[in-house]
Order: sequence, then structure tokens, then C-alpha cells
Amino acid sequence: MDASQLNGLTNFIWSIADDVLRNLYVRGKYRDVILPMTVLRRLDAVLEPTKKAVLEMKTALDREGVAHQDDALRAAAGQAFYNTSPFLLRDLKSRGTQQKLKDDFEAYLDGFSPNVQEILINFEFRNQIPRLSKADALGQINDKFLDKDFNLRPYPVGNLPGLDNHSMGTMFEELVRRGKVQLIDATQWYHPLRKNMGKKNCELLPEDIQRICDALLEFKETAQSKIFLNAAFGYWKVKVERPLRLHSQFSRKAIESLRFASGDEDIRTVLYDKLGDALFENWASVKPALEQLLSDQSDQSDQSDQSDKSAQSEQADQGANI
Repeated sequence: MDASQLNGLTNFIWSIADDVLRNLYVRGKYRDVILPMTVLRRLDAVLEPTKKAVLEMKTALDREGVAHQDDALRAAAGQAFYNTSPFLLRDLKSRGTQQKLKDDFEAYLDGFSPNVQEILINFEFRNQIPRLSKADALGQINDKFLDKDFNLRPYPVGNLPGLDNHSMGTMFEELVRRGKVQLIDATQWYHPLRKNMGKKNCELLPEDIQRICDALLEFKETAQSKIFLNAAFGYWKVKVERPLRLHSQFSRKAIESLRFASGDEDIRTVLYDKLGDALFENWASVKPALEQLLSDQSDQSDQSDQSDKSAQSEQADQGANI
């Protein structure tokens, strides 16, 4: 398979994620489903020609009560792995309910040999199945991977070329890259010029360029190569609500109106007339005078209240005498 065909296959697989998982997973989490499904479809395609032989061998071994069946089942499959469930992925297309599909899909996974089970455990793919099933996405993504224009078999099908192990590995690495970002620090990978050319005093020789390309293709964490999930470059969008401000302007008149804006305007006006700006600018200097004024104001208020009460009492006595 040439590079253009391999790239087309990779893009097709990633388009499955965009079609099925867009509203179910953030883009950085597509790999939690796409990578294991790609591996499963490849294994399923490799095992398909010997599926019947494996099931017959499994039945015979169970009938004879053979406990250690691994070697015999590998031989029947003609591979280092096998699946003893009664299903291929294509058998799971026609299911009446999501629950039936979920149960059969899990039985299909349980049928794989122990070495494949380790791969599934590392992928943590079983953790995704309830979520996919609940969203009615498990059947959709299975159907997409069974598309007739999509071939992960190691042999050609019609006009579709086969995918050998090397090409499969290359494609899988590219899928891994789609969910990650690699940053390479190549600032020290250069050679100085023998003679400066203006501000230019170094250059990249072919071996420097090759070193950078090798770091990119190896796709490993080193002192110069760092790998991040796409989510590491995300951000939170926060909407802050605040009153609409069309304009603001400070003037002497506007500031003066604020002096008495918090209530008790009459008292504050009297105090300001007597004490002036020191009331606001030099509180300590006017505190004694302010306390005296407030005390006098309180005494006057008490006397006024007493006078009002006396007047009311006299009026009441006069009314009683009448």
C-alpha cells in the first residue's frame, strides 16, 4: 500500500470519529474508542478465514474436557491469537435492541485469547461500551468499520489493496498522533558557519535535518521531544456578566453631589457647612467637634421631643376639663 492510500485509510478512520463521536466525546478523547476499534477490526479481519475451524476445535476440546486449550486454538486459527465467541463483527450488525448489541459485543470481546485481553485491558475499552451503547453509537461505529470501501485485511478485496503488518503499524502510529501534539526542541541541533553572513551565524546540515525527522518519526518522549494530549492546549471560555457602561465622566459638580448621597442628607449638609472639607479629608482633626455637634443635635432633639410631649399633655388636660 503506497503512502497516499495509507493516508486515505487513516483519514477515513478519523472521519468515523467525527461522524459518530462528535457529540459524545471531546476531540482529544476520540482515541479512547478509535484506537481499540481499529485493532479489533484488524484482528477480526485476520481471524475471519479460520473462524469456523476455531469454533469446531473449541467444541471438540470442550467435549473431551481438555483444560489447556490455548495451543490447539492458536493452531486452528493459524495465528498467535484467536476468538472463541460465536461472532464476527459483521454478525453484530443486526441486533433488535441496544441491550442485545451490548451483550453480544461484550461476549465477542470475552472470546479473545489472553494476549488480546491484555491489549483490551490496557485500552480500557470495556469502560467505553456502556457510554457508546447508551448514546446508540456502538452499532453505528461498528457499521462504519465494516464499510465495504474500507479494508483492514492483510489481503486485497476487490480493488482495495491489502494492509500488511508494516502498513498497519504505520497507520496506527498516525492515528495515535491525531490525538496528540509533539513539540521538538531543535534549537541546539545546528552547525556554526565558518564565516557569518550578516546576522546568520549557523546552519542546518543534512545530518541535523535527519535528526529532527528521526525525532518526529520515533514519536517518543525525550529531553528534546515532548508529547501532549490535544486537551493540554484547550482553554475555558468564561462569560462575565456586568452592567452596561456607556461612558463615565468626573466633574466637580458630579463629585459634590456624592457627598450626601448615602442618606441623612440634612444632617450631612449641616455638618459639612460647619466643618468643611476636613470632614472628608482630615477626619481626626474634626472628630471632637463632630462629636460635640452630634451631641448638641441630640440634646436639641430630646428637648424638642419633650416640648412636643408637654404640649400634647396640656392639650389633653384641656380637653378633659371641657
